[in-house]
Amino acid sequence: MPGAGNSASISARQGLETIVYHLRSGTRPSLVGQIPGLTPKMEKAFRSGQFRIIDAEFEGKQLYQLLHTWGGATLYGCSWSAVDLPAKPSESEKERGLFAFSAWKQHEVGFLDGGKGHTKEILKLLPRHVIESGVITRINLTAEERSGASRFGRYDPQTREIDIFDCYSVWDRYLLTVVLLHELGHAVYASLTAQQKMIVEGLHKIFWLNGAVFGTDFWGMSESVRIGAQDDINEFFAENLMHYLILGRAGMVGTGQHAPLRQRLHDFYLTQVFKP
Repeated sequence: MPGAGNSASISARQGLETIVYHLRSGTRPSLVGQIPGLTPKMEKAFRSGQFRIIDAEFEGKQLYQLLHTWGGATLYGCSWSAVDLPAKPSESEKERGLFAFSAWKQHEVGFLDGGKGHTKEILKLLPRHVIESGVITRINLTAEERSGASRFGRYDPQTREIDIFDCYSVWDRYLLTVVLLHELGHAVYASLTAQQKMIVEGLHKIFWLNGAVFGTDFWGMSESVRIGAQDDINEFFAENLMHYLILGRAGMVGTGQHAPLRQRLHDFYLTQVFKP
């Protein structure tokens, strides 16, 4: 049907616009009160992409596990209190936690088309010359192998591929959007000219000297963690490309003492990256 693809495209575009709007305005709808047993702390933990509850049968007995991911590792020994359950919950309490997590996943995780439409709409946000430059050869949304500190995704400058980890079994559409934009930022950095990279280097240095580096909690991590990650210039560029696209000028520049400096960073993306 000729209209079906167009309808799917419109739906994906509207979905992305809604996600960006909620992140930018801080109005993401909560499912607390709609899902039995889901608490604000539990919802925050699930949204972070760091915690999941699974069940498995062992020797005829149903077991429940809380998994905590950090970097490339999965930690099994974390406390259930991280998801707002007693530190030593009963089996029935664990079961209720699993039900809340499963119901939350059903609402928040994944796409009907496997994320292809969403990814296509995100790519449309990038400058055409970046797409045509060949710095992105493949985006793998179902990567299983993690490495080093790559908790959510990575860009390989050698193969020019982006790997996104676990997005359909673990974390939600909002986190996928943020992570993919950040990883695309690494690809865009690879497309910059030597002169543009010198400008980024200068901005990176002056931001740190003036304490102007800023972060968000979009990744499910604290702002301070996201600020610390920008010690690396490549991370600084990728993180702020994500800020540029999600926060817009008002959110990125702000009105504080660092506004003039942050305006310079915003204008670099506007004039050098998106309108070369």
